[in-house]
Amino acid sequence: MKSKSMKRRENVQMEMFAENNKTPHNEALSQTVLQNQVRCLICKDEPCSSRKWDFQRCECGAVAVDGGMEYLKRIGKPEDYRDMSVTIPAGVVDACNRAINDTIRNTPDGIVGVVAVVVRVLRDNGIKLKETLNA
Repeated sequence: MKSKSMKRRENVQMEMFAENNKTPHNEALSQTVLQNQVRCLICKDEPCSSRKWDFQRCECGAVAVDGGMEYLKRIGKPEDYRDMSVTIPAGVVDACNRAINDTIRNTPDGIVGVVAVVVRVLRDNGIKLKETLNA
């Protein structure tokens, strides 16, 4: 059972989140969530929500995420986390799906062809891909 102070802290954190994360309803609907994750700047844990109502808290309990690929929900002070989520416009997801289906039907390239066509669609829709090299 949670103490009164813990419940009060969570309520304050939710209110702070709601105030700091106001997004126009239509803008939120036009985005597709590919990854729902934050990095706690206190304990360095990276909670990730993988499905709707999949509430995940960091190790120290300062921040949490929820919503999976359905919606982005944050609990905690914005200054205590760095958002690592990935969203793209919903229309780009539709374009990727069409390109994947065409590639599967028309080329023998297998998974490499699918990856290549997705990268092309993302590039053509202005999504910047970042290359990282393992040192």
